[in-house]
Amino acid sequence: MFVIDLEFSGLDPERHSIISLGVVDFFQPSRTLYLECRLRPGSAFDEEAFLVHGLSKEYLEKQSLSEQQLVLQFLAWVSQSPSKVWMGQSPWKDVEFLSRACDRYSFDWPFGHRFIDLHSVAVGHYYASGKNPPLKNGHTDLGLDRIAEYCGIPPRSASEHHNALTDAKLTADCFSRLLLGKGIEFSSSKME
Repeated sequence: MFVIDLEFSGLDPERHSIISLGVVDFFQPSRTLYLECRLRPGSAFDEEAFLVHGLSKEYLEKQSLSEQQLVLQFLAWVSQSPSKVWMGQSPWKDVEFLSRACDRYSFDWPFGHRFIDLHSVAVGHYYASGKNPPLKNGHTDLGLDRIAEYCGIPPRSASEHHNALTDAKLTADCFSRLLLGKGIEFSSSKME
């Protein structure tokens, strides 16, 4: 099983590009992968996305990997894992972008159609603990930071940009605390 997070140049997988990918092997957390790539030729770049991840268009243009090479390296990394089970914090957008990229480059999709969603696990944990999850406008209010706080992980700075590997590690730690009752020790004390 692996925990993955991606960052994009916007939210439409047809118009926008994958720009970074972070992945952690859930049962071997020292085994990670972090990749950044330049924008896919002709893809759009939304300034709103920049405000989330902090990777500028100019910075991305200097990256040596293409989106195709990023996906190929990720697939090679996954091929070394006995389990192809995908875990993530609301992973549907990540799945959509990678699925479209695999189609675009004629790569085989090695994953099934079921994914383990941290949000759902957290909601289940709330109810199993006799608590109600927090709500906002009638919907659960459980983003990654709120789930991390629930799991006893200190909050990130509100001004901190999202990083795919840092978010994948944080998500993996939350999964471990909710499912196994213990945090994950990474090779360094600071999440990268």
